[in-house]
Amino acid sequence: MFRGKKSALKWAGILVVMPLVLGMFWAMGCTAMGGGGGGGEGEGEGEPECAVADEACTDTADCCDDLECVDGVCVPAGGEGEGEGEGEGEGEGEGEGEGEGEGEGEGEGEGEGEGEGEGEPEDTFPTSLHATRVGKQTFYEGTEEEPGFFTLTGVPYDTLACSNCHAATLADGTEVDAETYEPSCADCHADLANPAAEVPNEVCLGCHSRQGSEANLAAGGAAHMTDVHRDAGVSCTFCHGAAEMHGDGTEYISLLEPGNPSPACLDCHVEGNDVGAPEPSAERWHTTHTTLDCSACHVQSVLACYNCHFETEVEQDFKRFFGPPPLNNFTFLVNRQTEDPEELLVSTATFQSLTYEDKAFVVIAPYYAHTVSAAGRTCADCHNNAAVQEYNDTGTIRITEFNEDDNTLAGPMGVIPVPEDWKTALLFDYLNYTPEDLSKTDPAFQAELWELLADPEEELRQMLFATPLNTNQMGDLSLPLE
Repeated sequence: MFRGKKSALKWAGILVVMPLVLGMFWAMGCTAMGGGGGGGEGEGEGEPECAVADEACTDTADCCDDLECVDGVCVPAGGEGEGEGEGEGEGEGEGEGEGEGEGEGEGEGEGEGEGEGEGEPEDTFPTSLHATRVGKQTFYEGTEEEPGFFTLTGVPYDTLACSNCHAATLADGTEVDAETYEPSCADCHADLANPAAEVPNEVCLGCHSRQGSEANLAAGGAAHMTDVHRDAGVSCTFCHGAAEMHGDGTEYISLLEPGNPSPACLDCHVEGNDVGAPEPSAERWHTTHTTLDCSACHVQSVLACYNCHFETEVEQDFKRFFGPPPLNNFTFLVNRQTEDPEELLVSTATFQSLTYEDKAFVVIAPYYAHTVSAAGRTCADCHNNAAVQEYNDTGTIRITEFNEDDNTLAGPMGVIPVPEDWKTALLFDYLNYTPEDLSKTDPAFQAELWELLADPEEELRQMLFATPLNTNQMGDLSLPLE
């Protein structure tokens, strides 16, 4: 059966994948590459008729199985083992993917505590990613094995305005003062006297802009950006729970770090679930693809902000990339790291590219987009597809190509496996933004002000929390299947 890391609480909501990013990506304005759960199957999932954990109740009869009503809130029966939290919601997010604007893809889910009384928000929030915001810094500074963009820029992270990211307002509409702002419960909860009240999606999207871009593209007619859960009216907090929002007491360096609480498709898509989610079918693709995460087949497309111009970020505190819209209608495939270092779990991923003073950087990281399809991919979408054939024929895969005649950008398209030699095999055209006076330039996108950066002075590539597909996996993808 398809693999997907099972969350600790089986009553967690239907997975709304991902969210740069962001996290994934570090802070260029594409929030959310963050990490999220994988794809689900079947349409029409909805909210359960009973109250789930952390929702308001009158008595225990209002709560779902294995919960009880305590002080007007549904909590795990017995009060032991499971992390409790009042009110679920998202504040500033790291998004999936990497680079700027964490996004890439974020998943939220309820985690387990280790004893009675553990997991209270006031205890766990200070070490949560919503409080520390360290995910962006992790990718920017990188590691000894995978250096980050800082290696090329030399600009300290704490001098960047994006290091103190925040929404324009608190959840109650109060305008944020950037000079005094600190992450708090007020980011997500409009009524601090009633933290169990549901957090509206609009509050989450105040920070997780990448997920907003996904929804906007779908609303504009992009069929590959639709999402079965979003279309069914599933809310953010139905899947993204207290342990991820408030933390579980462990200080993680990224939402993509193995062990960080995240929802999974199999939290809901199992036999006998009480939320109406269809269980995976017994078709052969579910019984043969034992090393694939659900996202590999059910996430239709990811997003990528292309070629963020870092001089604009440093000098103007403004996010500028080649677009809008962000690149879409493609997905990378990588092996996402899990708590088992020997496990290979093929998952969707995205990338982000940046330039600074004629230097270029690309980062690739896992990313679950909210673009889940119940039907999933066909065999030919991945096996012996155009990207695989190009790699087998030339040893390279062209990801982007800039047309200097009309200043347009082509690619990427379809499913793109990331091979072991990806740092040389994946081909990108880097761009430079060239206004006469950067301080006076119009923030609107002006394609004529971008030009090809044909020969970067330095180029650096980074992959964190994932590894490329190995030779055997690339060989499997080379087999033509119908």
